[in-house]
Parts: sequence; C-alpha cells; structure tokens
Amino acid sequence: MRTLLVWCHRWLGLSAGLVLLIMGLTGALLSFEQEIVHALNDSRVQPPAGAVPLPADVLRARLQRAVPPARPLVDFRVPTKPDEAGRAWFGSGIDTRVRFFDPYTGVSWPDSGVGWAMLVIQEIHTNLALAAEGKFVTGLCTLALVVLVLTGLIRRAPRRLVDLKGWFFWRWGFRGRARVWQWHALLGTWLALPVLLAALTGLTGSYDWYREGIRNWLPGEERAPVSVPVSAGPLRADRVAAGFAAHLPQGQGYRWVEPQAGEAVRVTYLEPRVPFSSAHSELLLEPSTGRVLDSAIYSELSLRERYMYIAYALHVGSFFGLFGRIIMMLASVGLIGFAATGVYLYLQAWRPRRGGPGADPDADTLVLYASQSGTAARQAELTAAWLQEQGHRIRLTTMQNIRPATLAQFRRLIVVNATYGDGGPPESARRFAAELAHRPLPLSGIETAILSFGDSTHQHFCAFGRFLRARFEASGARTVAVGEVDRGDPQVLAAWWRELADYLQLQPPAAIVPPWTHVTVQASVLVNPQDPERALWRVRLNWQPKGVQPGDLVEVQPKVDPAAMAISLRQAEWDPEAVLALPEGGTTLLRALTEHREWRAPPSGSAPQAWIERLPRMTPRRYSVANAPGQEICLWVRRVPWGLCSNYLGALRVGDWLQVRHLPHPGFRLPRHVSPLVLISNGTGLAPFLSFLESGYEGMVWWLHGERQPPDAETALRLTAWGERGSISCLDWVVSTADPQQPYVQHRLRTKREQLRAWWAKGAHFYICGGANTLWPGVRAVLDEVIGTDEVEQLFAAGRCHLDIY
Repeated sequence: MRTLLVWCHRWLGLSAGLVLLIMGLTGALLSFEQEIVHALNDSRVQPPAGAVPLPADVLRARLQRAVPPARPLVDFRVPTKPDEAGRAWFGSGIDTRVRFFDPYTGVSWPDSGVGWAMLVIQEIHTNLALAAEGKFVTGLCTLALVVLVLTGLIRRAPRRLVDLKGWFFWRWGFRGRARVWQWHALLGTWLALPVLLAALTGLTGSYDWYREGIRNWLPGEERAPVSVPVSAGPLRADRVAAGFAAHLPQGQGYRWVEPQAGEAVRVTYLEPRVPFSSAHSELLLEPSTGRVLDSAIYSELSLRERYMYIAYALHVGSFFGLFGRIIMMLASVGLIGFAATGVYLYLQAWRPRRGGPGADPDADTLVLYASQSGTAARQAELTAAWLQEQGHRIRLTTMQNIRPATLAQFRRLIVVNATYGDGGPPESARRFAAELAHRPLPLSGIETAILSFGDSTHQHFCAFGRFLRARFEASGARTVAVGEVDRGDPQVLAAWWRELADYLQLQPPAAIVPPWTHVTVQASVLVNPQDPERALWRVRLNWQPKGVQPGDLVEVQPKVDPAAMAISLRQAEWDPEAVLALPEGGTTLLRALTEHREWRAPPSGSAPQAWIERLPRMTPRRYSVANAPGQEICLWVRRVPWGLCSNYLGALRVGDWLQVRHLPHPGFRLPRHVSPLVLISNGTGLAPFLSFLESGYEGMVWWLHGERQPPDAETALRLTAWGERGSISCLDWVVSTADPQQPYVQHRLRTKREQLRAWWAKGAHFYICGGANTLWPGVRAVLDEVIGTDEVEQLFAAGRCHLDIY
C-alpha cells in the first residue's frame, strides 16, 4: 500500500507539476486582482460634494463614444466606493481592452495594461488560455492535486496522529535535501486545508457532473427557468436604467452586461448586507422596455441556488473576508513551493543513487554496517534507501572502510552489525572495533540507533552490538533505538524499525524482508551415496529469479511433517494437542513444533512448557546458489543429524513444492574489475565457486577445496572442462581421508606458501566459504603466518577478502 502511495504521489506530482505551478502563480495574482489593478493605475476620482454617479444610460453612451465601434462595449462596473473609478471592458477574448472612467462625469482613460494582463491571467488560470482543451487539462490537474495532498498527508503522518509537534513544527538540524523535504512536507501540512478547499471548489468550474452532483445533494428548491420572450425592439438604455434603478439599493454599485441578440440586459449588484463580496443579486431586463423579466435576490435564494456563489467565494477566500483571501493567496504560493521542492527532491533522489548512497558529500546521517553473511549488509542498504527516499542525506559504508574518528562528522549514526564467533566483530570490522576500544571519541550530541544480529543459542548473544552501544554512549552519544535480532526474528526486526521510524517521525518501510516464492523441485541428486551419514544432495529448482548474481543466497523455509512429529511426541509420552503459551500466542504442542520451534531431544522428566521455551525459534536456512545467472537455481545441501532444513530438502522429490526467496549477498560477489581469485572452501562451500565459474569469469583462478571424497562424476567433468579451458589455473581438491597427516585445506595452503604470496602480490581477491569452525580459523592462521596479520587486515580494508562462513 505504501509503495502505491509513493508511486501515485511521485508520478502525479511530476505529471501535473508544471500546470499546478502555473495555476498557483496565477491564482496568487488573482487573489488580490482588484487591489493590484487599482494600485497600478490612476483609479481614484475626486467627486464634488453631494455628487451622485451619472445614470447608467448616460455612462454607457459616453463610454461607447470613447472607443471605436470595432471594439464594442461588453460591460461596465460602477463601484460602491465614491472615490473609486469605474471599469469598462471592450471587445472579447484576448482582444479585450479595459478603460477606467469617472462615474460622475463619464470621462474615461485607458488602462495601463494591468487590467488586460489580469484578464489573460484569468484565462490561463482557468483553462491555460486554450479554451475547452485547456479546461480539460486544468480539471485533470486539479483532481491530481487532491490526490497529491491526501497521499502526502498519509505518507508523512506521525505514528501518533495527535502528535501536533510531529505534524506542524519544524525540526532543526537538517541540511541539504532533508531540509528541502521538510519544507515540502510542512508546506503540504500547513496549507493542506486551503489547498484542498481551492481544488475541490475549482472542480466546480471544470466538470458539469461534479457541479450538478453537489447542487443536487444540497437542500432547497431550485426555481424553474423563466421563459419570458424578449421583444425584438432596439435597446433603450434609458428605459433599462430606469427599470433597474427602482430595485437598486441606495448608494450601491452595479455591473451592466450588454445583451447579445435576443437576450435580456443583465445587471448585478450587492445587497447592503451580504456575507461576502461575490454574493451578487441579479436582474434581467427587457432591452426595449426596461421591464424586469426575472430577478435573483441573493438573500431569497435557497442553499442549492447559492452554491455557485459560495463555491467561488470559498475558492478565492472572500467567504472568510480579508483573512481568507490572504490564506488562499498563501495556498497558491504554496503550490509553487510544492512543485519546485517536489521536482528538486525527485532529481536529488536520483542523483545520489547513481553514485551510491556513500557518494553524498553533504550527508548528515551515517549508515554503518559490519556483516558476516550479508544479513546486516542487506538491512543497512534497506535503511539507507528508506532514509534517502524520505529526504535524508545519508552515507552508507562498511566498518572496514571507515575510521572511528570520522563518526564525529555526522549528526546521526545508524549501525547494523552481526556478532561473529565468541562474541567478536565480523572479520571485516576487527580493526574498527580495536580502534574504538582504545580511543575515546567526541560524539556528544550525536544520535545513534543500533541493530544487532545474533544467535541466542550462543553464550555471547549480540555481544558486538552491545560493545558498540557501550562505547558510543561512553563517548557522549545518545541511543534512540536498539534492536537485538535472534536468528532473523521478524518481530524484533519490525519492532526496531517502528522504534526508529517513530523517533524520526517517518513511516517504516513496507517490506523489511523479501516475500516468499512457491517453487517446485526440478531435480534432486544424492551426490555421495557411499556416505549416508553425511549425505550430500544437489537440488535444482524450477525457478529463475531476476537479479541473481554469483555469490548470492537463497533462503528456504523448512517444513516439518505433522504426522512424524506427532509420533515422536507420543514416544516421549507427551500429548501433541497439549495447549502451550508462546510469545506468538497460545498454541498446541504439535503446532509449536511444526511452525514455531525446532525439535531437540527432550531431557528426561522435563515438562513440555519448560522444554519448549528453551528450544530455538524455527528460522529459514540459507544456501549459496551454485548456478550461473539466468539458469535454474541449484543448491548443494549437506545432511546434518537433526538438521531441520537439510533433512527436509533431502526428502523432497521432483515436483514437490517449497518456499524460497532470493537474498543478495553484495559482500561475496565477484570483483568489478577482472582480478586473480583465490577460492578456498570445504563441504558445501563449493557452491558459490561453481557459480563463479559457471558465469564465465575471465580472471585467473586458484581453487582449494576440502572434501571427504573425490568429486562426483558430474562435478569432475565440469572441473576438467574448466581446467582445459583455462577457467581454473590451479585446482587443489583435498580429500581428507587420503592423507591423515595433512587432511584439510589449511594444511595444503601452508605447503604452498610461495604460491600464496605470489597470488597475494598480484592483487588477488580471496574468497573463503565453508565451516566457521572447520575452515576459517585454520585458513586465517595460515594467512597471518604467510602474508602477515597487518597485511590480512589490509585485505579486508581494501575489500579483497570475502567471507561466507557458517
């Protein structure tokens, strides 16, 4: 829903923005049209004491003599104020000319051009000076304005609708694009009611269905049209003047409108006490006799009949007097501000994205992340995009690319991090953490929001995030939002987003995690039937998602067979239908173990409620893609005893359905420029490297892989073909059962220290994928030993060392 609102607001604004800007500018000028015309013209007269205006027929005759017959008199207005000149209009359309006249002598003089300009401005405001076609355009743009105001209010509404400060008050400290966005939003809020009022009343003149629909809804009767025949005789202005003079209140001005052939003379005037200046009364008089054919006295009209007068008064603001006219003028000027700031925000939103969020030199918000498997990186990118869309100037970067001393340059700091190993930072953030631990920072006044990812089954759950918070607060920063996400818990993640959005007075993003996709199994092959305890499956899916790149991940939602789980529970002498209380709500024991918690063998004598509260929450599992872009997704799955998802995937057959979603892994993708690659993996860690090679990477590749068995026939054929083509420059397939003295990849790597140094010196990128306990510690030790600890840290800082360990 939010995406639809954003789309509507943005594209309607861009489509109608130019017309709305024109309508706003012309509307602002027309708000005080009378005052502008009189101020820029010689429009004052000095009437003699006790003088009264000349009769209408005399004024009409003298005005006609002042202008050539080619431009006939259309109408003239005698003001109520005694020292104000009258105005007369000659000709029609763009050829209209305006003259001022003295109501007491009939002497007239030409307008300076301002009156004519106001007529043109009126035409532009109403129909862009394009007659019916322009009226159609302005009507559509007025409808768009209504949608723009409503969607804008919905988008920026604070979480607490009664929060007046969030609605109406300026928040200090913003710079650049964020400040312009705040102007755009506050203008829209402050002027929402007058702009909506102007738009809704303006539609009255654009659409007959709209006007008649409102009129029919209003109470009151409407008089039947008068069909009195008009005599064909010549216009006798003296008789007409005498005819309406008897009805005109003493001292009131009037407007005389010349009749067309077969029409009556129309005279409008104001009663002595009217609610607003456009509440005109009207007389229709027979041209040849001056007889009153019909009258519409405002005070005698029903509400339905008054509607057009009221709509116009509301549109220009005169319904509320001078104050209303000022407000409507400001609303018209506001349209100019909306259009200008809206286009600026759109252009600025695209400009930084072409260079990435980190390219904004005026950023006042830093989105900083430290990611091990890509989860923190994805959330940081989502945060940066969300803030940028809301008008904030942001910089997005990883901890390996920044020094702690730089943090003091920003007003706000949003940190997304993962905890690795025994409570430490991810490898890419080790240098940052070490500097932060030993150097106090001047962070007084800086606001921080911290989102940490971890696994509560580990002793030091989210320890790195807690370390960051402690160090920031010790340096004077103020924490405004904290989230500790256990194994990707969406409820905790959503709560953190709500807390951050509420503090920033923004709407949280519509989608925090990608939606699930239902796909079927195309093929499932057991790669190592000789080793059933460590079975390895190659699973291919009928699924080709767009945007998948080598190194990306696929998340799988595991499922549990309720029948098999019920049997296991009965074997433990527990009732599958026993009711339990979980944070997710009340549920049965069977449903809890098939939808919410992961099974672990219960200790003897434990109660179901106490036991299930200690079980880990059921979470999706991640697998690296092993296929080239554009191919069906291929996964390598190792069976783990009591492994929820690995056993589930291994049991699937061709045609079975499962739920999956694509997760980008930007930290484990191929380098932008062709460089040598050193690929180190064990077990199912070969999957992303198969994807690298399938994609046709052109650089030199040295691949070291550890496995208990030689490659299966299909994989062996692929490796041979890549070797013959030169895609793999050097392959070390380390079989652990073949050499008990040096069974693992790290042992083989140590024996090739000279080759390792040479590839490092060539600028190689190192990719390590495999077990966090079985692969990475040994590989890191060899790298530190052969290359040097500082040099390895520099590899991380330069973005040349990439980890996907699990």
